[in-house]
Amino acid sequence: MSACEPSPPPGAARVLVVEDEAGIADLLQEVLRGEGYAVEHAATGADGLARIAAGGLDLVLLDLMLPEVDGLELCRRARAAALDDVYLPIIIVTALASSADRRAGFTAGADDYVAKPFDMEELLARVQVWLRIRAQAKASRETLLCQQGALGEAERRAMAARLEGVTLAAREIADLLTNDIQAPVGVLELLQQEPLPPRLQELVDVAVKSLESAAEHLYQLQRVVRVETKETPLGPSLDLTRSVKPESE
Repeated sequence: MSACEPSPPPGAARVLVVEDEAGIADLLQEVLRGEGYAVEHAATGADGLARIAAGGLDLVLLDLMLPEVDGLELCRRARAAALDDVYLPIIIVTALASSADRRAGFTAGADDYVAKPFDMEELLARVQVWLRIRAQAKASRETLLCQQGALGEAERRAMAARLEGVTLAAREIADLLTNDIQAPVGVLELLQQEPLPPRLQELVDVAVKSLESAAEHLYQLQRVVRVETKETPLGPSLDLTRSVKPESE
């Protein structure tokens, strides 16, 4: 853009003109800027493809007979690469106006086809239509992303609430069971102090060790501060070792 050209308004749609004929390229740029668009120009197909790949465009006016990379190939590559998050309209503006040429253009991925010499008012009307379609697509995408973000946040909060519930339940169950096993532990400890037949003494010792192990697990449950899981043959299970608060804390 030269110093004498007006700056486009903030948020103006950005149009790329890919045209190797200087007179037509200048005319299109002048008229489009007069309509308030931000306009860029590429004189070769390779330059046009590189600019499309850089992103930030809202519409492309594309000639077919271009040096280096012709318009059809440019269009095919741009569509194959899907270079934009929102669909980028491409209008072919060319002197190749036969039915076969039009079919080839649409097959390559063009959205509209304008034959040279063209009526400028008609071309501007088509530009407005496709820019409006892109603006609607962008708005829909932004709404969808916002909804997805809100849904993800709601799911995270729900998961946090469920995990907090599991943590509290684990502590409550641990407290209840700890109280329940105190009586049998006390009885077995008294029995260990009495002279018992060897077989019965052996059974009491085994029972005491089992209860001591259970008491340790309950102690871990009382210190659960988060929920960590591990895989088991029956599916995910609570991993007490990783879920409890370290003794040093």
